[in-house]
Amino acid sequence: MPFVSSSEIEHVRTKLEALWATKEPRRIPSTHEVHFVKDASATRLDVAVVSPFLLVMKSSANPDDIVPLRSVQIFDPKASTGYTVPCSSNISTINVETGKYFAVDYISRFYIGRGFRHMKFLHQYSRNGKVWFQWPRAADCDDVHHSAIFFGPVTTLEGVDEFSIAQLSDINAVFAELKHQK
Repeated sequence: MPFVSSSEIEHVRTKLEALWATKEPRRIPSTHEVHFVKDASATRLDVAVVSPFLLVMKSSANPDDIVPLRSVQIFDPKASTGYTVPCSSNISTINVETGKYFAVDYISRFYIGRGFRHMKFLHQYSRNGKVWFQWPRAADCDDVHHSAIFFGPVTTLEGVDEFSIAQLSDINAVFAELKHQK
């Protein structure tokens, strides 16, 4: 985790307090029901009652209904907020196919997983300066919402027990850009 100095924290706090003093953000209704918040623009948040990292099926016919998001306007879109929050929805929609490998965003790091909705994940480790992936002894599986998948399919998985991924630099670049947007 990178070090953040107290002067940097104070600088951001001062900017936010000044912003909120002039343009108080709107309240998010029913916050006790909100378990997931994602920036949609500089003035709007998308909220949901469940996390997209959980699989909650409402309709098996439409995967977009798994986690219904509702949009909440937090600032007047016509007023300048004094700063911008990049929209994290710029990433193109990925066509997820069963049995192929994809990179999945888990906030502070990513995992390479195989499957669709219910994914089995490889674990990453480094040896002699090279990054390797392997299946853990105990299966690492999770139900994944399609919005957490940010890269794929991974087409160049090489190896038998230990895998290398030729596209790893591309995955790292996309992940870094994704984190930079947030």
